[in-house]
Amino acid sequence: NINTTLNVESGFFQLLLYANDSANNFGLNNTIYFTSNTLPTQNNPIFSPSLAYDTLNLTCLNQSTTDANGDTVTNIYNWQKNSTSRTLLNMPFDTDVSNTIAGAIKDYSSYENNATLGNGTAGTAPEWTSGGKIGGAYSFDEVNDVIRVPNSASLNNSYDFSVTFWMNSKNNTGVHYIIMNSNDNSVDNGELFVYQNGINFSSYVDSGENYVNGNAVMGDENTWGFMALVMYSGKNYSLFVDGVYQSSDTELVAGPYLDTNQNFSIGRMTSGTNPFGGTIDELKIYNYSLSSQQVNQIYIEGLNNY
Repeated sequence: NINTTLNVESGFFQLLLYANDSANNFGLNNTIYFTSNTLPTQNNPIFSPSLAYDTLNLTCLNQSTTDANGDTVTNIYNWQKNSTSRTLLNMPFDTDVSNTIAGAIKDYSSYENNATLGNGTAGTAPEWTSGGKIGGAYSFDEVNDVIRVPNSASLNNSYDFSVTFWMNSKNNTGVHYIIMNSNDNSVDNGELFVYQNGINFSSYVDSGENYVNGNAVMGDENTWGFMALVMYSGKNYSLFVDGVYQSSDTELVAGPYLDTNQNFSIGRMTSGTNPFGGTIDELKIYNYSLSSQQVNQIYIEGLNNY
């Protein structure tokens, strides 16, 4: 009943456990293998300009990122204002995660809205790919793949919010749900992105009475598109495709405009119908209304793969 401790650096270790009695009889009881991995390090980044004003864009410049084990390192950014995250959900999908443990897909917004692949089973989990728009992404099979983000108080910001992501699609016909936060018994609040017939995008956040439309031709999995939905003070919302304004709805009924009782379903309707086929990357939900200039800037940054 004696514990043993070894201070280790990075490397591969083997622990042999022997049982030994008072007559000096012993036998190998168990062997444990494990790997110790050193955390990556990063020098302090530089902000440009060093003295910021309201009319200037802030840029974060990475200086040096190293990993003693030689592992690939990805820098993930999350902006804060007055110590509060500007995103409610920040999922770049850059890490190869394939297990279906609840919450395995990390949210980097600081709100810990971690997502789950599929319904907790491998057969409903999208496949990670290194060929995302920026780093990694998840590929959906147009059968039953889904990523589920649990509803939380932080995601109930229903009057000033923005949703952005990159996608490509192999869907040329039919209706396919990309992001949904709604009870799908009928057209309802929270049908955030619906892709139809390989060309048309729609968004319903107003009980189906009003909606916005946009066009984006992405008939193959080699064509990436950038989508943005922006809600302004609960009074109107607009849809952008590839940084370009498409349409707005200003005849909204009373909110909230996200279903506070529903999880977010990425890749199909909540019930499992109308599955999406294609790839989704860089999903973010912001806690404020992006301006058209900000939407276009995020689009330009994505074109340059950062």
